[in-house]
Amino acid sequence: MINGCEACIAYQVQKGIAKTDLCENCGKQEMFWRQSEAGTLYMECSNCHDTIAVDLNTPCELDPVFNQRVNLTIVPQQNMPEKEAMAELSKAFKVNVLGMRKMLVEGTSRDVILEDLEIIISLMNKYSVKYRLKNYEDCKVKYPFYKECKYPYSAMRIFMK
Repeated sequence: MINGCEACIAYQVQKGIAKTDLCENCGKQEMFWRQSEAGTLYMECSNCHDTIAVDLNTPCELDPVFNQRVNLTIVPQQNMPEKEAMAELSKAFKVNVLGMRKMLVEGTSRDVILEDLEIIISLMNKYSVKYRLKNYEDCKVKYPFYKECKYPYSAMRIFMK
């Protein structure tokens, strides 16, 4: 799988591999990418100190996978999780405990947004609930720099909760 972060200017700035550009003010090849303390990116000329603000869309922000729903199927369970686990799962699924129990006993299939899915998957793994996913792409593999990324508008922020 390709590293989607390598094409991102935020990644390149943090890794020190962003290319210089021609300054429109002084005409020299001295425009460097910088990142403010708040994490936003801009360009600054090291010669005349002219700055250019940018409105940026990173590869993860433009990736349609963040707007898709993933089909999650809960396999009918033979053993029910403990009471605390049932409460946590019901909260993640936004159903009451009896509804969650029914979902686990009978099995169910739901389309879930990626942000909710990550929480649900971690709980289901924690409590050994069997499930299957359809149309799932692990963005943490596709954008592996997400933990170190300091860009505040990265779509990968959902995995940092």
